[in-house]
Amino acid sequence: MQVKGTVSKIRYRNEESGWTVCVLSTPDGDLPCVGTFFALSEGEDMAFEGDLVYHPKYGEQLSVRKFQKIEPTTTEQLERYLASDAIPHIGPKRAHQLVEEYGTNVLTILREEPSILLQLRGIGPVKAAEIQEALIAQEASQQTMLYLQGLGIGPRTAQEIYRVYGQDAKEQIEKDPYALVDQVEGIGFLTADAIAQKTGVQKDSLQRTKAGIAYLCERAALSDGACYLTDKELDRGLEKLLGEVPSSKEEACFDLILKQRLVRDTKTRRLYLRRLDTAEHDVAQRLVTLLEEPREPLSVDLEALQRAIGLTADAQQQAAIAEAAASPVLVITGGPGTGKTTIVRAGLELFDENHLATALAAPTGRAAKRLEQSTDREALTIHRLLGYRGGEETSLPERNAENPLDADAVIVDEVSMVDLQLMAHLTSALSDTARLVLVGDTDQLPSVGAGNVLHDLIASGIIPTVRLEHIYRQSERSSIVQNAHRVRRGQAPVANEDAGDFFFLPTRNVRDAADLIEDLVTRRLPAYYGFSPFEDIQVLSAMKKGECGVITLNELLQRALNPPREGKNEMEVGDHLFREGDRVMQIKNDYDLPWKLHGDEGEGVYNGDFGVLTAIDPDGDAMTVDYDGRLAHYEPKQFRELDLSYAITIHKSQGSEFPCVVVAIVPGAPMLLTRNILYTAMTRARNLCICVGDTATLQRMVENNYTRRRNASLDERLRDALTRYREI
Repeated sequence: MQVKGTVSKIRYRNEESGWTVCVLSTPDGDLPCVGTFFALSEGEDMAFEGDLVYHPKYGEQLSVRKFQKIEPTTTEQLERYLASDAIPHIGPKRAHQLVEEYGTNVLTILREEPSILLQLRGIGPVKAAEIQEALIAQEASQQTMLYLQGLGIGPRTAQEIYRVYGQDAKEQIEKDPYALVDQVEGIGFLTADAIAQKTGVQKDSLQRTKAGIAYLCERAALSDGACYLTDKELDRGLEKLLGEVPSSKEEACFDLILKQRLVRDTKTRRLYLRRLDTAEHDVAQRLVTLLEEPREPLSVDLEALQRAIGLTADAQQQAAIAEAAASPVLVITGGPGTGKTTIVRAGLELFDENHLATALAAPTGRAAKRLEQSTDREALTIHRLLGYRGGEETSLPERNAENPLDADAVIVDEVSMVDLQLMAHLTSALSDTARLVLVGDTDQLPSVGAGNVLHDLIASGIIPTVRLEHIYRQSERSSIVQNAHRVRRGQAPVANEDAGDFFFLPTRNVRDAADLIEDLVTRRLPAYYGFSPFEDIQVLSAMKKGECGVITLNELLQRALNPPREGKNEMEVGDHLFREGDRVMQIKNDYDLPWKLHGDEGEGVYNGDFGVLTAIDPDGDAMTVDYDGRLAHYEPKQFRELDLSYAITIHKSQGSEFPCVVVAIVPGAPMLLTRNILYTAMTRARNLCICVGDTATLQRMVENNYTRRRNASLDERLRDALTRYREI
């Protein structure tokens, strides 16, 4: 459907995303329209192309796919355009004066000779320059929009390109269309490649080959946690991505190495992203230095230590304490109920006895909070401990080799979640005499970021490691703990026992599973157990999409738990609808995001923090989220850092613990239905775990012990670093 008319009213506009709700006045009447626009002002004449859709709240409206500003030609159109919000300082009276004086050439004259504006009362040099600038910018944005649409780019993507490049978009794209992949959110290689073809880039060009190789390495790091690609993997990836292995492959690799984006290991031919190659070397070198530098072992008064923690340590725990006293670097690993927290508390007492200042840290805010509660000591996120500042992509920590931590010992929990680069920053910030204790569960999912740190530290054979295997009496009564260990061993869980805390509720199909999950969260669990749907219950799914994926479950639960009503503000951000009262989660580290707590002010909200959306500005300019009393203020550029959290992926749940967990067990991709994913989901529950769905799928998850080996080589780097150290 194509319509032309005048924008009579803008009801809502998100300046960050360009998402706009407006009314177009046409010869056939007013038509509500929604879409993404570079810039749009009341009074402008526009041509829209799109589909008529029905919104349950706002009724019939045009969803705009393409748009074009109609250059005003008549005196009436010119007056309306000059008087619109798009052009500052003029207004209806001055617009009429100018059009009357200069006729239909008025826009050209104003762009080229803005000095004529000085004849108007109240217009000085500064305002005249601003008017000229606005006119030129409007013309440029129109040209840019037409250029981008000509390349087959949709409004939303075009808006994002314009936000990054501005009026230089055409120049930047023609210079290097593949730079869009790194610089513009939402553009992948295939989109950039299609644009490149339209701008004249040849399929066999060196530029295309280089872009393809760089993309494959970055994608492997982002999607698979890989630090490198082998030759075979690179060739396979190029063949799939570009249709062939280009003859310019080696030249492209050499150029990327020269430009310090990639590194090639001469022995193995592995192709590393430079930042990850550097991180592996740095972590290995630092840990070996900490291990090998001569120092006196700590003194241990076992009886005093046991009195302090209120427990009698068994032989395995005593061995762990002795190892913590003897070794400057120690890994402690074990499943639920095996006493990891006890060892952490014992380690704290040990360091206290030896007058060492100790810092406690964890990868996420919730994990840090759990650590703090279990030890009665302050615990920080690793990011906060290291003093990260700025945005996630560009931030570097304040604490580093030149400005080390003021800590004699550091204990880190949930180390399976720590990626390679974060470990590099942490180890760099340790003083030469510091001690490091790393605690984690190797059977949980690996980190979202690149690397396989915990696994590689243990596999290296040079980092002292204590494996906790005994399940203690207080945990033996828990079906959750017992079943987690059964699943870890490849045995089916035992469910639905009287007075148990682990249940499996089978359903006939996926739709029934979604309905049952909604009923459990909204009615049955609050009524029977007294759990709060907002504070106590967390829904988990392995998948984002599908009828039991996180997206659909969030929509169901939002509708049931936080329905729309008059006076409750809401806002669309991309594909998400946020409403005041929603459960939300921060999905990126934002070290500068301001918050207030009882009059105190601070900065920093971290990936994995859960909160409640308490306020949405009616104009769409701000949102406020309550994080356990900390009120964080979001501006439009930060809105995409939030997601609904009635349901979250199992990957996102790592490091968190909830009183009650409801897990969707439904058919899906085999790589998402694995034993360690099920194990991770089950171990998020503190008091009650309910699995809902397909019996056969549950059994397949127990049997599927597939874990994709990550292309990481920290274990090799550690052994090499130790050899070099001892040769010196």
